[in-house]
Amino acid sequence: MPTAMQSSARARLSGLEPGRRPRSLAVLLMSCALLAFTTTALGKSGSVIVTAAMRAHAAANIAAHDWAAAQRDSAVRAAARWVAMSDEALWEAIPSQWVPRTCGVHPTAGCPNCGAEFFKIRAVGYDRYAFDSARHPWKLRCKGCKTLFPSNDYGAYYRSGLDDRGEFDPAKADARLLFNAEHPDPADPDHRTWVDDGFGLKVGGDRLTVIAHYTYWLWRECILAPRHLALAYALTGDAVYAHKAAVMLMRFADIYPNIDYAGFVAKNGWGISDGGSGQGMILGKIWETGTATDLSWAYDVIYDALLTDEALVGVAAAMRQRWPGLAALPTTADIARHIEDDMVLQFCQAVLDRRIAGNVGSHQRALATAAIALDRPGVTETYLDWLFAPDGGMIPTILVDLVCRDGPSFEAAPGYSLSPRSLVPVADLLRSYSAYQKHDMYRDYPQMKQIFLATRAFRCLNEVTPTLGDSGKAQHYGCVRQSLEVLMSGYRAYGTPDIAAEAWFSAFHDIARLQRQVDIFDARPQEFIERLTAAKPALPLPVVSANHSGYGLAILQSGSGAEHQGRCATVWYGRMEGSHPHKDRLNLGIFAKGYAVNPDLGYPEFTGMWPKRHGWTSHTVSHNTVLVNDRKQSPNWSGRTDLFSGGTLAQIAIIDGGPPVYEGVTTYRRAVALVDVGSDDSYVVDAFWVRGGRNHRMINNGASRDLAHHGLNLTRQPTGTFAGPEVPYAEFYDDALEDGYTGSGFMYLRDVQRGQATAATAWADWDIVDKDGTIPEGRDPHLRLYMLSPVDEVAVAIGEPPHHRYHEDYFPYVIRSRLGDGLETQFLSVLEPYERTPFLSTSRALPIEENATGGFVAAVEVALADGRRDVVIIAERPGRVRAGGVAMDGQAAFLRRQGDAVVAARLVGGTALRCGAFALTAPVGILSGNIAAIDATDWRDNRITVTPSLLQPGVTRADLVGRSIVVANTARSDACYRIQAVSDDGCVVSLGEQTLIERFRDPGNYAGGFEYTVAPDDAFRVVLSAESAPP
Repeated sequence: MPTAMQSSARARLSGLEPGRRPRSLAVLLMSCALLAFTTTALGKSGSVIVTAAMRAHAAANIAAHDWAAAQRDSAVRAAARWVAMSDEALWEAIPSQWVPRTCGVHPTAGCPNCGAEFFKIRAVGYDRYAFDSARHPWKLRCKGCKTLFPSNDYGAYYRSGLDDRGEFDPAKADARLLFNAEHPDPADPDHRTWVDDGFGLKVGGDRLTVIAHYTYWLWRECILAPRHLALAYALTGDAVYAHKAAVMLMRFADIYPNIDYAGFVAKNGWGISDGGSGQGMILGKIWETGTATDLSWAYDVIYDALLTDEALVGVAAAMRQRWPGLAALPTTADIARHIEDDMVLQFCQAVLDRRIAGNVGSHQRALATAAIALDRPGVTETYLDWLFAPDGGMIPTILVDLVCRDGPSFEAAPGYSLSPRSLVPVADLLRSYSAYQKHDMYRDYPQMKQIFLATRAFRCLNEVTPTLGDSGKAQHYGCVRQSLEVLMSGYRAYGTPDIAAEAWFSAFHDIARLQRQVDIFDARPQEFIERLTAAKPALPLPVVSANHSGYGLAILQSGSGAEHQGRCATVWYGRMEGSHPHKDRLNLGIFAKGYAVNPDLGYPEFTGMWPKRHGWTSHTVSHNTVLVNDRKQSPNWSGRTDLFSGGTLAQIAIIDGGPPVYEGVTTYRRAVALVDVGSDDSYVVDAFWVRGGRNHRMINNGASRDLAHHGLNLTRQPTGTFAGPEVPYAEFYDDALEDGYTGSGFMYLRDVQRGQATAATAWADWDIVDKDGTIPEGRDPHLRLYMLSPVDEVAVAIGEPPHHRYHEDYFPYVIRSRLGDGLETQFLSVLEPYERTPFLSTSRALPIEENATGGFVAAVEVALADGRRDVVIIAERPGRVRAGGVAMDGQAAFLRRQGDAVVAARLVGGTALRCGAFALTAPVGILSGNIAAIDATDWRDNRITVTPSLLQPGVTRADLVGRSIVVANTARSDACYRIQAVSDDGCVVSLGEQTLIERFRDPGNYAGGFEYTVAPDDAFRVVLSAESAPP
């Protein structure tokens, strides 16, 4: 009879009995035709992903080149632990279905021994417990107090429950082994303290799933081990590595048909990256793509050695004598067939069933690897065809509809947006697999090339990537670089300088890093290295402003290219739909002096329905933008560029929020100018225009715990949050979390101070700190915000970023509010990132003396510390404006005076800028007209035909190349393109490789043609500029 604990454990399992195979072979096949193929003899005659010829190339390269020998040595080191283990130990290392597994121990509970002290330890990473199966089997160690958990010998309990297949059955396990090993006496009050039967140890009201989390890590290392061993075999030719990999793959094939994630892992409330679906296999469906890819690749690589490994037959016989519930495998062909039918084919069918389905490209890679590893006539072809079917792998949809013309995918977060790079190995596999010639992704899909260039879309100053959406961590920012392995494939396929430049950038311009990623199986790798070396770009890399309108990020930047010297302002107007975005349309980011001075909050502590994620981290209220109606923004695909003018001196972007992000709001638009003061400093002029709606609130933060202010009279609110004195922290008071929270998020703003500005120019100053809350010796960066427009209330409150490492992190937020209904608001600000001493002495809003534009106008005077004075004017619409003694006929203007003399000026989208005796004029400020035709037949040279000609009197081709042509389109993406060339008397505009294709007309019918980002009769604008002198 089972014990009470065993009965309890059984009750927590699914309805499937241990040892029962939940899916028969027939279920695993797409049709009876496929089943017929699987019952014939093996079609695979040899390794096809890494062939014998490729192994020979590797051996030759290792003999000839140090970099190749280094790759071999690295592979040998990675396999060393596994090759040293006995066959029996390798076989036994792999757990089975009914051992609980999950991705964490507990979302909030501290260590059972040291409590929450972990959160104060800066030397540890996000995961709270250390895993080391070699030194501490079936134990996790707290990274704080170093205590091992659980207190019982789970390994003994596990071994007592093995059935006749060597798989764990909790109903067979001996519950008498579940006791604290240091307190074996049942009368001891600590006899059961910190004991874990696999379903978690209890600490107060919490259950900490220590063993389940250990098992997760155990699965991960066992999944990677065959790949390490297979690579070591391919690079050494030593069959012992192949033998060890085969032992593990044979065991995976024993276990995999019994794997049931939904009925066990998900049913018990656990999760391992299943995206909330409850689907998966060993791991959740997202991460299981790696399982299928790695194990299938390993099988193909060792296949040649496996067929001649008679010792493997002896291992199979010994294990099956010990565990008689396993079917006999009398020959190496039988072992190969077992691995194919009970593991590789299972991977294929699980992809089709969506039990393996990850981020864009990952399950396509898994299926391509598994299908080609099978190399089975008829079967492999059918699976590969599925990759390109609109109701299957949808590769055409991904490359046409979901990869934007700048390279990132539909996902907002930079890291996630690179997921289509998982298609690069698919393209390489298909190109190298001679048995399948239907599709060549490099040849057939122009967007493949943009995947390799994707990181340019969110790279600032050649050193930092904004933490957009669920990416990075607040203040823990870095630079997202494309995978070198991916870039090497891209350079092999295209051989173009832009991909070479990306490869050098990702390699930190280090030839040794590049050599580590050279394809060791290439017949002529040295020629490849020489071509890449010849294409190395000169340093320092230039800093150039760019509007990546396919992705939705406008980048204004200035600097020499020296590290930590540049300044940058970004406006985000991209995805708020799909996976991992934040509701942060028109968020302003500023990078200067090597710091993100007003950081986005980045990745939440937890995804899914984690309350703080939806009420704060991804909510509009935590971002540097405007909240309207006291509600979260509504999602849409993209905002719209109104104006983008890079260059020097004073650069400007005006971006519209696009389709309404707020009900009742007709204007939601931001104008940002980056103005250089000298070679090392710039300031930002920020005008945010809103028409309609209720309660407009301008939100600003800074990367600091310390905020000084001037010209503000604030009173501390004694209790509550920004939601009110009666609303406690983190209490959802105005909308339900489970209904898809769209309320204010104010309950996450604490320690509130409210009041008014007491001066026409009030400011707030954040004393910027580094990623760990400190600042390097000799550094003292700040961000000063000058608040130049009248508001009804100014408040300061504390907002907490996700506590990944530093529990005490918080940022002071400044919230400027205009209260009421039907408002029209201009929030006007100047932001000054400075080091130690401000380079601005003050700034003020200028009264508007004339406004013939019919829209908002922002005009500021900025006094520099050296005595110079700047005037910046930005109009929502072009026209005549006068302010502060400066008259502009245009859309934006900058003028700098030293004493009474004008020393520099820039006019954007206008024909005249005057101040006293000074005049700057241009023959044309804005070229406009309509699209007459488009031509996307040559993916390397997309073209627009316009009317009238752009070569108006006084305008040359040189004036146009590098400018932006902005099209008022109706497609989902913005249509701001950089002009590459102008021909045919100024009527044909070349856009180069910036595709005009937006998506398929019908994603279910690829033969139905495309929608284009622009269309005939769409209106366009080309904004020109004029300058009088350098800064």
